[in-house]
Amino acid sequence: MRTNAQSALQRWGMWCATHARWVVLGWGVVLTAAALLLPRFAESLSGSSIAVSGSESARTEQLLEQEFDRGVTEDAIIVIASERLTMRDSEFQRAISEAAQAADDDPGVTSISDPWDAPSGEQVSEDGRTAQVLVGLTGDERERQELAPRLQTALDAVQVDDVTASLTGSSALNAAVVEQQDSDIARAESIGLPIALVVLLVAFGTLVAAGLPLLLGVLTLVTAFGALGALSFVTSFDVFVQAVVTMLGLALGIDYCLFVVTRFREELARVGPSNIPEAVGRTLATAGNAVLFSGSTVLISVSGLFLVQAPVFRSMSLGVMVAVAIMLALSTTLLPALLGVLGRRIDSLKVPGLARSRAPVDIEKSWWARWTRAVLRRPVVIGGATGAALILAAVPALGLKLGFDVGADAVSESPAGAG
Repeated sequence: MRTNAQSALQRWGMWCATHARWVVLGWGVVLTAAALLLPRFAESLSGSSIAVSGSESARTEQLLEQEFDRGVTEDAIIVIASERLTMRDSEFQRAISEAAQAADDDPGVTSISDPWDAPSGEQVSEDGRTAQVLVGLTGDERERQELAPRLQTALDAVQVDDVTASLTGSSALNAAVVEQQDSDIARAESIGLPIALVVLLVAFGTLVAAGLPLLLGVLTLVTAFGALGALSFVTSFDVFVQAVVTMLGLALGIDYCLFVVTRFREELARVGPSNIPEAVGRTLATAGNAVLFSGSTVLISVSGLFLVQAPVFRSMSLGVMVAVAIMLALSTTLLPALLGVLGRRIDSLKVPGLARSRAPVDIEKSWWARWTRAVLRRPVVIGGATGAALILAAVPALGLKLGFDVGADAVSESPAGAG
């Protein structure tokens, strides 16, 4: 069975190498469509939901939506604050009135309670420098998240000198977290990708070979986010899906492509540059087979998150599964085609001092072979020491405290976080 599978992969790899133009053209169409759907995915992101499907709270919310016209609203707070003025000053009072009016003008706000409506000054701080205007928001989770920035913009337009008006609450924090995460991911990629390129240059010694895994990782992200954008027409995605897909998409894309490229260079050295399709086929039958097995294992493992009765975990599971499936498709179609096009040019643009020989290595004389023999000579001692170290490292997990972080600390500089 294994021989047949590898033979099929070898024939498929040779076909991709000899029909590289059509494979690249097909993926070009897919990538164009994915790029067009990218904005749709970004718009579908919502803040983390703490709802649990089938729980008493979920059934209660559903009952309220069925029995009452207005449904369940979210309670948000407009925080009016000043370092100089207090509740006794007319400018502070005017700021409260204008903030309440600005909120009341938005159709997404269903109720307002200003400090004068509350008994015994419950919505005013002891020093009188901070006051609260309670607002009730309507609509589903995505609508409320879209409402929060719009309402904050309206509050910014009516602020009085020395007085700030900040909207805070679940939807406001979620909107701020989404915006902050976009900035953080861009910053992380600007740091991580150059570091990955340096590591790959050390591993391969040529710019072309080092750049191919990075290219595959980026293409995996673009295609995955495009596919998730298409799925967003029927479902929304948690804000953390973007971070998880970015992390795993780049990591697995680079990692699996590294295996394939390394094997291709070895096979090219064996069969010679005159038989490139054969080298690609042998590569896909060996390293490609390992990539398919590993990726399939990841897909099966991640699918277990669908058993968790919480939308946030199911959303992340779907996002990761889409990214891994696309990465496998790229690794077994576009990557063999690109290797067929490049051929011996995979070793172009050598980096002085880092270029490595493509000649087959005597495995028995390699460092890893010597290390393996050393371990096998004392398996009990080395296995026991390693097991003890792992147990010691796991001890702090006994004191692990679980909870739900709404991300307020990450957006402390935003109006929602400050409020």
